[in-house]
Amino acid sequence: MKRNLIFLFFITIFICFTTACLSVNGSKIEHSKKSSPKSKELIKGPFIDYLTERVWRLAGCSFENGVYMPLDANMSASRINFLKNGTFEAASGITNYAGTWKHKQSKNQAEASFRFQISSKKLADPSNTIGKPFDAAFEQNLKNTESIQISVNEIKFYSKDGELLLHFIRL
Repeated sequence: MKRNLIFLFFITIFICFTTACLSVNGSKIEHSKKSSPKSKELIKGPFIDYLTERVWRLAGCSFENGVYMPLDANMSASRINFLKNGTFEAASGITNYAGTWKHKQSKNQAEASFRFQISSKKLADPSNTIGKPFDAAFEQNLKNTESIQISVNEIKFYSKDGELLLHFIRL
């Protein structure tokens, strides 16, 4: 009899522990669904209006060797600004770029075919020799952009092969 009570006690503890673990796990899953980042939310309103109404900060850049480097998005020197007249102003922190942009909307409002045409560039910090590879990668990524993906808090530029080239977040 004593043996059965001990066995029943351990089974009760095991069931309580298992139930507690399952409920904690379930709450984590529900919490992650509820607190999904706003960056994945679709934009509301026309694509061009959303793209052009703010300045975007650089949060990541792909380099020539194919390595994608996430960056500190608090850097205010690297940014891009789209204007409604089809022009853009971009800065890598070393060089300032200006030019035109064109897009062709797809069925999905958050994606579009996208091209940059750089018409001028001006060296902003000639003393920065360490950042030259980054600056060259930034310019090359602008030139190689084929498509854009936009959400509430971010825009991502992709190459023809689908490689992430540049990632900007909302200021």
